[in-house]
Amino acid sequence: MASSTTVFATISVFLCLSTLGSTIKCFQCNSAIDELCIDIAVNDTANPHYKTCEGIHHGHKPFCRKMISYVEHDYEKSYRIVRSCSWMNSENATEDFCKSTDTDYIKKSFCTCFTDGCNSSPKTEVFSWVAIFSTVSVVLLYVIG
Repeated sequence: MASSTTVFATISVFLCLSTLGSTIKCFQCNSAIDELCIDIAVNDTANPHYKTCEGIHHGHKPFCRKMISYVEHDYEKSYRIVRSCSWMNSENATEDFCKSTDTDYIKKSFCTCFTDGCNSSPKTEVFSWVAIFSTVSVVLLYVIG
């Protein structure tokens, strides 16, 4: 007969493996509510915005998402980052990807990723967005002015 320790260990391993793949930890915040959401360091697992996304919703496993919006209209500019869990994957992707759209005044980018904490903000991302918006601003000033 198996000892109680062996039974407990077997049950613990089974429970851990049964939830494997159905949980992920993502940063969950909105820069419109909390400005600290703009710049989150990679692997900052002590960050209060680093939370578990649990469960399977309508057959979909959770993953991380980051949406960046930049709105420029007349002299008003707005920059927002929303980091969240998501369960509906319209691209049916299984690997990390980013997609961007833009109009005359609105630029949006969203990234989808599948590992813990993957929706942080690497230093290169902030630099890239500053470079893009600076270039667009210069081009607009040249065209308009």
